Amino acid sequence: TVVTANFDSQAVVWTAESDDTEDFTISTSGVLRVGSTVTANDEITVTATSVADGTKSDSATVTIA
Repeated sequence: TVVTANFDSQAVVWTAESDDTEDFTISTSGVLRVGSTVTANDEITVTATSVADGTKSDSATVTIA
């Protein structure tokens, strides 16, 4: 969930990166999909960046189980 203050837009740009694998995609709505070559303990960092203020972002690391 994105909560904004003093901005009209709650839109974000989703990105994902990993040093462990390249077998993943992230949709414009933030849905992360991993491929069959992703293995347990691979980590993917997902970041949401505000469209209204590109200096505002937050990230979470997803560890594949």
